[in-house]
Amino acid sequence: MKEEYREEQFETLYCQAVAYRGSGLLWAARAVCLSGLVQLNMISSSDSETRIETIPMVSLLAKISLELGRLPDLLLSVLWFRSLGDSLPITDESKTHLDQKVTDTDGLLSCLVAGMNEDFLPLLSKLPDVLDALGLFMSKIILMYRLGWASELVDDGLMPADADNLELENLVNSAASQPANDSLPKRPRCNQKEPFAASTRILGVELSFLGGETEEDLLLCEAHLTAVESFFATAFTNKIWPKTEKLLIKIDRKSDIDEVKIQFNEILMEMTVAWPMTWSVSDVDVARRSGSKIIEFCVQVLVAIAVIPGGMETIEKMITEESLFDRTTSFCFAHFAQNRILGSNIVKFSDLDHLVSREYEIKYPVPQVNVIKLPENTDKDDEKQFSLPKSHSDYEVSSIINTHLWDKAGWQGLLYAHQGPLSQNPPIIGLIFTDRTMAEAIFRGWVDLIGSIDNDEIIRFALLRGIDKNNVHHYRTHISKNHESIPENSNQDRMFMSMSRLHTMKPSNSTNLDGFLELYHRIGAFYLIPAVMSSSGNPEMLTDLAILKRGLVVRDAWQVGRHDEDVIAVKNPQEVIIPDGVVDAPCLEILNSNFRTPK
Repeated sequence: MKEEYREEQFETLYCQAVAYRGSGLLWAARAVCLSGLVQLNMISSSDSETRIETIPMVSLLAKISLELGRLPDLLLSVLWFRSLGDSLPITDESKTHLDQKVTDTDGLLSCLVAGMNEDFLPLLSKLPDVLDALGLFMSKIILMYRLGWASELVDDGLMPADADNLELENLVNSAASQPANDSLPKRPRCNQKEPFAASTRILGVELSFLGGETEEDLLLCEAHLTAVESFFATAFTNKIWPKTEKLLIKIDRKSDIDEVKIQFNEILMEMTVAWPMTWSVSDVDVARRSGSKIIEFCVQVLVAIAVIPGGMETIEKMITEESLFDRTTSFCFAHFAQNRILGSNIVKFSDLDHLVSREYEIKYPVPQVNVIKLPENTDKDDEKQFSLPKSHSDYEVSSIINTHLWDKAGWQGLLYAHQGPLSQNPPIIGLIFTDRTMAEAIFRGWVDLIGSIDNDEIIRFALLRGIDKNNVHHYRTHISKNHESIPENSNQDRMFMSMSRLHTMKPSNSTNLDGFLELYHRIGAFYLIPAVMSSSGNPEMLTDLAILKRGLVVRDAWQVGRHDEDVIAVKNPQEVIIPDGVVDAPCLEILNSNFRTPK
């Protein structure tokens, strides 16, 4: 590759890494960043001097490592960053700027250390000296406090002699309470014989990856995680939207197979990737011929979590027209790039042992860290300007609908029933399905989630009447997650998305519905159960999966406006029954907007 092309490629990779990071695709950003550093090293070698552009790229790698919680990678990046500042011919002003970047990193790292889980602390017993050597003094102070060595801070000159323990305690609590902690992992990675566990958010869907603890296991899991982020980078531009809250992905190396096997359990929302033990991802040839399997995995994840307009045609277009294969497979095995610039596939704390003079074993009981509620920023506008989020992590799916199960369950309608004394037992609403297995799976998932009593009103069950002026007794059922059940501590800056299910009931009279509502209003509760059509044509009620609910939404369709959560259930607003005398019916807003409900 010609020198000018190599420089152009480096600039492209830097911009791509920045864009991935801005989109919340941190694993993909890390891989591209490492590849960019490889290109820069080649340029530096041909020039016989380190290029100044190395500084911003290493700085970017440090930021990404911190946000991923990869502590060994972060510390080695800071060491590299420091050495660049000492060795390159830069101005005093530039050196001051570099020092400020280290200080900023120290501030974020101190928040991570203050907020991390207590069981992770024993793994950090050698880090105080490393932090001191790198000039990360705030992080050292907080780590020493959490390890039980606060008294040593005065001797080290990091705390004044007259400082009391309460002052230090307040400092740690404040660091743990900073908003930055919300986006930092509570259990960082240190690559020390621990099973792989990491997550990413794609289209707002939480993808959790689990794997083994060997180096091969870690590299394999990282490759799949990086690949899926790269694969989904342009998903929003293809109008691909999520349909589930989360997906668990288990990656396991097997000795009894010679081909990659991928299985998806739609009931548990789990995907299992079985990888042949003989396929070492440390082998360049294996990595090269694994590309098609990596793409197959990404496609299966796409089908599992997203609604794809156009189906396979859209997927094929993405792969062919967007260079998706190359984009996904070129960087997913990032350890090759890391090995070329850092000398190892995985960075460990032991790589920094030359900075360690003593070990600070944790002293029990450890000091408690209390997260405090900080004053709200009163400078913010009361109402934010609405705009579509730009990052995958700015979306969050909150749903009780497993679309895979509902699509196969065959929801046919409702039944109303009652068992026992009318004055004591709540009435029953049954959801009639054609597939017993899927019906049971839907309700078993709900029972596992909320129990047999929906105390927090997680399930929102709505009945909309007056939907058709030509059929006055027709009504529509709308089942979704209750948005009011979203925890108050959820990130309010995210755009929440949810799935729901609709069914139109077309009775010739309202006797059954009126009878149910009379009993419901008298008792104040009802049972929600699954039911299946038997061979005789009569529904069989599966009462062992009953869920007791108190909340029921019953409303007239004309009351639903364009920004109402039931707007999806008003399919033909021009047909809605509007009472005489009502002029500005909210449903008219739907007619006068560009909103289109599904038919």
